[in-house]
Amino acid sequence: PLVAASLYGLGLTLGKQRRLPEARERLAAALAIRERVLGPNHPDVALCLVALARLALDADADAVALAERALQIRQDHPEVLAEAVLEARLLLARALSTRTPVDHARARALAEAARDGYAALDPAAFTAPRREAEALLARLPAGAR
Repeated sequence: PLVAASLYGLGLTLGKQRRLPEARERLAAALAIRERVLGPNHPDVALCLVALARLALDADADAVALAERALQIRQDHPEVLAEAVLEARLLLARALSTRTPVDHARARALAEAARDGYAALDPAAFTAPRREAEALLARLPAGAR
């Protein structure tokens, strides 16, 4: 787990530096270790999946499968903080909104759930992700239900 944590941290840092292939490689290695050591449905696996999905979106690649799995893992673990589940919902909404064809209805439902969830937790503490959800909703057709 310590090696995985180091690879994960390095992957995040490389991603911030826009060194996407290197970041993806480190995060994929961290994911493989965590899956092997902790099991495929551990919340720490979801951390890697979220980071890989964000990298995929940054590279204009399909991130739906990664985001779907991260959300499922987080929803399956009651000990996971509510904001982590909301983060995964919003990430999946973003991923769905970039896929062709766009699943407008599902992306809208996930973004609305994330926005409303953040508002219910603490509007002042979660301003940035709430605004991200609102911006995504503004880009999606209003009639998509």
